[in-house]
Amino acid sequence: LEKFSLPLPIRRLVGDLMECGKLSSNEGKFCSLRDVQLEIKQMKNEPEFFLAQGPCNSNNNLEFKETTLYGRTKEIEEIVVAAHTALTDRGSDMKSVVFIGGDPGVGKSHLVNSLKQQFLYRGWLFFGAKFGRLTQNEPLSTISSGLEAYLRTIAKLKSNIEDVNLENNPVAYDEQQENQEEYVNIIVSSILRHLSPAGIVFLSGLIPSLKALFPEVFRSVVMDDDSVSDCDGNNGTTDGVEETCDNGNESDREDSSVGNEPNENEERMVGDGSSINYDDDNGNGNDCMGAGAYRNKLHYLFRQLLKAISEPSHSPIFFYVDDLQWADSASLTLLSSLVLESDHFNNADEEEARQCLFVVGSYRSNEEDYPEILNQFISEIDSVPSVRVTNISLGGIAKSGTNSMISDALRLPIRLIRNFSDVVHKKSAGNPLFVKIFMTSLVEDHYLTYSLEEQRWKWDIDNVRDISINENVAAILRNKLLRLPIKVFEALQVMSCFGVKVDQDVLSILSGSDQFDELISSLGYAIQEGMIEKRNETTYGFAHDTIQQAVYEYLPEACMKEFHFKIGMHLVRALRGFVTPEFLQCNSITFLAI
Repeated sequence: LEKFSLPLPIRRLVGDLMECGKLSSNEGKFCSLRDVQLEIKQMKNEPEFFLAQGPCNSNNNLEFKETTLYGRTKEIEEIVVAAHTALTDRGSDMKSVVFIGGDPGVGKSHLVNSLKQQFLYRGWLFFGAKFGRLTQNEPLSTISSGLEAYLRTIAKLKSNIEDVNLENNPVAYDEQQENQEEYVNIIVSSILRHLSPAGIVFLSGLIPSLKALFPEVFRSVVMDDDSVSDCDGNNGTTDGVEETCDNGNESDREDSSVGNEPNENEERMVGDGSSINYDDDNGNGNDCMGAGAYRNKLHYLFRQLLKAISEPSHSPIFFYVDDLQWADSASLTLLSSLVLESDHFNNADEEEARQCLFVVGSYRSNEEDYPEILNQFISEIDSVPSVRVTNISLGGIAKSGTNSMISDALRLPIRLIRNFSDVVHKKSAGNPLFVKIFMTSLVEDHYLTYSLEEQRWKWDIDNVRDISINENVAAILRNKLLRLPIKVFEALQVMSCFGVKVDQDVLSILSGSDQFDELISSLGYAIQEGMIEKRNETTYGFAHDTIQQAVYEYLPEACMKEFHFKIGMHLVRALRGFVTPEFLQCNSITFLAI
């Protein structure tokens, strides 16, 4: 067979079939004809993995398929069925919500994000928001980020279209741009129809892209003292919405008229919407209205914005909220409003299809990360008769999923890695993140090596079986971190102070100081080690939030405050030399570091 230049995997398959009855151990034996069929199928479907010779890369490092989801067929079906139910119920008052709980590393966010393209292809709008322990610098910022990403794209498209129109170049204006212009105009018109100029200004404090999308609004909106209520007993109305003025007394429910504008005394806006005050330290809200009335108004504007985005094309909305265990109470209250209130849906007597909002939330269910406010939030949603709640408890993947995962990583057929994979599965309890970390540690400790002679990965099954694993994922991660070069470890510590991701421009500014001069170059090494990843041209992110947590928690509490202070003060000093509008968008991250 070698004479005919057949690939080594094919020669190995034929040779092992011929020697099947003579193999002294179960390692590599064919258990049934199905093993033969599966091996041939792997070669046919993925020749770049199972017919190629040589390691996955020049460094002989493992490469896992990050985009492949293993062993979650049942859970995928549950989410898809719940989404289909939400579409079916869009003509009624019923709603569908999915909650996914599980330990760190089991793949909760990977499960949902793997469905994103499928839902986008079916005409859904997909909004994603991820909470973090270190990113709650202001209430509602995480929920707002889901809408911000979408509206930022719309604003960019609008800007590009305006540039093309200014150039007046018919050659550059193709059919795709015409379709984009039509879509952008529809969305812009819909938002203006559902939100008043003052409402747009109000929300821009949480969704900055509204400023870029509606520059004319921010140029023309003037708060007229005569058109709003004051605290001298002259309590008027704004767009038909009555508000009380009793310094803490709140209205039970505000009118759901389109185009509510915030009372000037509710929030002292200066025309750019840059300040949102949810309530004061005593929970009394703003000077002229109660916290409850203010909250209702803010929630109403969010609901109207969702309606404005989805109504033109009747696109159902898939809203995914990750890491709910770190959500603030204001955000959970807003989520409840989005799910339970119905004024952002079309009226039942309207002929067109009603809007559909499908919310999926995931959280860590381990005891130390599960707060009481989250338990109350889930219980509240679950107790409402008009909400169908699907609870998914995500554990480790089955043994067959681990087998497929390791088979792909080692580029070997399942029958050759089955015994080895079974040992790894038992030690990792099927936790996908734990599998990756454990496998990587086997390579680093030379229990798993690449044989150039045999052109495949090799291992001693007995040595692997004897390895004692009595630590959790975080403990193993800490051991791995201690093996990193000191400069790389310090660079990861700097990154961890910003949360799970950080803008490259901020890191570049820090690298200008003597203390962090090797920051950017050290992160390159961390990328090779799989600790972090370059998510786009401008953002670095940890490969998993568990890694960020392990790095951050390694800082002693006494040193943590000083480390934050040094980072923050360097950024504050650096900001003095940057006065461009683009850079000032990084202000919030500066205060976060402090």
